[in-house]
Formats: sequence, structure tokens, C-alpha cells
Amino acid sequence: MKEKRRRAVLALLLLVSLALLGCREEPGPRQEAAEDSQQALGHFLEDLRDGDWEMALTYLEEGNPLRCVLSEEEPEVPELEEVFRTFRGRLGGLTFRLEPGSRYSDAILQVTAGQLDFALAIRRAMLEALEEQCRSGGGAFLDYAGWMARGVAAAEPGEEGTAHAVLTLSRGVYTVEHMGASDEEFLNLVTGGFYDYMDFQMAVCTRGEAGQDLTCLLAAQGDRIIAGLVEISQPLEEALSPEEEALLEEFYTQAFQALGERGVCSGAWVREGRSGVSTGIDFVDADQRALLQAGVVSGKYQGNTTAGYLSLRATLREMESEGWTCRVEPVYGREEPS
Repeated sequence: MKEKRRRAVLALLLLVSLALLGCREEPGPRQEAAEDSQQALGHFLEDLRDGDWEMALTYLEEGNPLRCVLSEEEPEVPELEEVFRTFRGRLGGLTFRLEPGSRYSDAILQVTAGQLDFALAIRRAMLEALEEQCRSGGGAFLDYAGWMARGVAAAEPGEEGTAHAVLTLSRGVYTVEHMGASDEEFLNLVTGGFYDYMDFQMAVCTRGEAGQDLTCLLAAQGDRIIAGLVEISQPLEEALSPEEEALLEEFYTQAFQALGERGVCSGAWVREGRSGVSTGIDFVDADQRALLQAGVVSGKYQGNTTAGYLSLRATLREMESEGWTCRVEPVYGREEPS
């Protein structure tokens, strides 16, 4: 009897062991052996340059947005799949030199690198789309996937820069840090500024008022608003003559002159049975004092900002308290601002 029980227990243990083996995940690639942090960082940058995304991912911890971009799995926002693919395919222009970055820690390294200037090209494409929608209506600025793709494809070589990278070593695995300001500077350096767009968000806010439809679009890098467009439109009861359209555009152009000429565009348009006026603002380049005086931002410019930038979360809270309905299209599974 005892022997039968013993055999039954052994059989049960064998079944459990087989089940566990069947559920075991295939191990991922192992990092190339490195004598120190400098050599490990060199391996990571070579992986980026040579297109070995699977190996490059082994140096990135969970929560680093670069993981989502380098992964060849379908992104959480399908519209950006082509953007990511094009970006990955253009990383081969990376050049770099490594030196020790601290007398006190081998984990800190100085990186001098050159890369295509994705940030400049994307910004140019964004501002072109902003002006197009401002002048003609439509959805050029709202189509962030479209202008990001054009920017990535048009990027040209930028100037070399220098930044510091920090690697941590745990259980034989090196990890590139990404939480600090200097870490972001390094990741922007080797990605040509694309790292700043990896948490891009577009907020769309609407409100009806006195027979008119108001729409506000806000483009942000994470919580930092970089550009916006306000549109007021209404049904067109009868077609306007070219002279009337010109007068309408001139009227609103003069009305928005208080915002200054730098970083601001305005236009009146007739499109698909509606007439409208739009004002676009490049918050990076616009005259902050003029925006304050015109009431575009309330109180002090830093009244709804954090660390000197216009905060998306604070702006949306204020707009919703004033009756706007807002939605945010998050990227990489981030929660919408509350």
C-alpha cells in the first residue's frame, strides 16, 4: 500500500514537472560579454547602429519608451507603426566615441555622437502641418502620424554632441539608465532627438457656443505642450465670393496680430459647407508676453506650467472646468491626463 502511494506521488510530481517545463518561456538573447561599462555601452550603440534590435533591447529596462520603438511587434498605436519602422531603418548613421565620464564611477561614461537630426525634421513637418490646417482647415495638424512620418523620412545629418550615459550592472546584465535628465539627454543624442517624441500626445478639445463649433488641438511631448491650434467654425448658409473670403481672412488676421508674428499663424477658410477661422501657435517660439496679454494663457505664463513649460494636464483640467470636452490620444499605453 505504501509503495503504491509512493509511486502515485512520484507520478504526480513528474506530471507537475512536465507542466512547468511546458510553460517555461524561451530565454531571450544574452548580452555580448563585456569587460566593463564602456565596452557594454559600445555593444549597445553598435546594436542600434547595426539594426540588432533584439540585442539592443537587452540593455533597456521596462518603462523605457525606446523599448516600444525598437520592438518589431505591432505598436499599441497602429498609426505609428510606419513611423517606427522608418526610424529604425535610419539609425544606421549613428557615429560615436566613448570616454570615461567620471573619476569616481566606471558606470558614468562620456559619449560623443552624431546622428540624423530627427527632432528638427519632425518639428519642421509639424509646423508645416500646423500652418496648412490654420490656413485651409482640414486635418493636417491633427494627423500627427502623417507629419511625424514625413519628418523621420526627411531627417538629415545633425551636428555632433556630447552627453553622459549611466549603466548599471546587476546579475551580469548591463542596463542603460533612462529616468534622469542626463539620461534623457544621452538617449536624445543617439536617437537624433526622436526620444522626446516617444511619449507624444495629441489632445482634442471641443465645445459648442452660440451656434459655433470650437475645436482646440494641443500637441505635447509627454506633458509639455509644444504647439496648438484653435478653430472656430459654423455652417455656411451661402457661398462666399472670393472678395468676401479675402475680407474675412484679413479681418481675423488683424484680430490676431496682438499675438505677435513669431510662432503664430492665423487664417480664415471655407471648406465642406463650413466657414471657419483658425489660429495656430508654436509655443516653443511664440512671444510669451504677447500670449499673456492676449489671454491665450491665463495668469502668469507659469500659472499652469511645471518647470517653466506649458503643462498639458493642467491646461486640460482648466479647459474641462470651462465646459470643454477633451480626449487625448495616448502613445505607448500611457494614461490620459486627468
